Amino acid sequence: MGNLSNIVIRFFELLEAEGRVAKRNAILVIRSFLYLYFGAVFVLVGVMVGFTILYLWLRTYSGVYVAGTIVAILLLAIGLIMMCKGKPWAKNIPSGIAKAKKDGGDIIEKQ
Repeated sequence: MGNLSNIVIRFFELLEAEGRVAKRNAILVIRSFLYLYFGAVFVLVGVMVGFTILYLWLRTYSGVYVAGTIVAILLLAIGLIMMCKGKPWAKNIPSGIAKAKKDGGDIIEKQ
């Protein structure tokens, strides 16, 4: 009976220690997410201000419509490039291996 109670006590001590580690890791994840979120917001605002300044500068040398078109084309091009860089292009890789790599799983090849 004493062994069973020791096992139960050790189990709950382990559970308590794991809970402390999980709490500390959760706080780190939340803090990292907030830094990333607010950093992205500031970058977005900076890009908007930069393109507004570019629009106002171009407007003085060309018409309003031409300046707006140039800024819109630049924004679309940058967005398209970023979207293409975010898509994993799996060239010359069989689809099963590409899916396993994408999911982060191990690749087990059949022999």
